[in-house]
Amino acid sequence: MDSRTEAISYISLCSGIAGLDRGLGLALPTSRCVCYVENELTAAAVLAARMEDGSLDDAPVWTD
Repeated sequence: MDSRTEAISYISLCSGIAGLDRGLGLALPTSRCVCYVENELTAAAVLAARMEDGSLDDAPVWTD
């Protein structure tokens, strides 16, 4: 089994501005975030902007 071709769904906890998520997307292109969890409004706004421009998976953003 090759983890680079297997589809992986995950939840991003303490997402921040999704730096780790973008890195995971480069390492495992078939990965898909199904939910971001971020309490800071500024970081959540960055997540929303990145989803809008297509650089992040479209998923809900939850607070704590």
